[in-house]
Amino acid sequence: MLPSYICLDSVDDSVERRVLQGVATVRMCGAKSASDLDERTLDAARVVAVWHCVRVDAALLSRMRSCVLIVRMGVGYDNVDVRAAGKLGIRVANIPDYGSEEVAD
Repeated sequence: MLPSYICLDSVDDSVERRVLQGVATVRMCGAKSASDLDERTLDAARVVAVWHCVRVDAALLSRMRSCVLIVRMGVGYDNVDVRAAGKLGIRVANIPDYGSEEVAD
C-alpha cells in the first residue's frame, strides 16, 4: 500500500500524479476551510500540502494522525501553526523561492 499525499486546497493534480506515480496516492481536496475536509482523508495522509486557503492550526493538525510532513506551497508559513506541528512531531517545509522569477520580471 502506497503512502498518501493530499493537497488541502487545490484541485489540479496533473503534476503530482505524474511525479508521484508508483510512490504515493494523490488526492486533491479543493477545500476552502478545514470544515470541508473529511476525517478519513486526513487520517490517512502522510504528506499534506497546503497553498493559502486552509489554516492548518492545532485543531486541524490533531485530525492528521498519520502526517509526518506538511509542505506550505509558497514562501512563508503564515497559515501553518509550526509550533503545534512540531509538538506532534510533524515537520513543516515551504518553497522558499516560489515565484521569485515572476516577481523579478
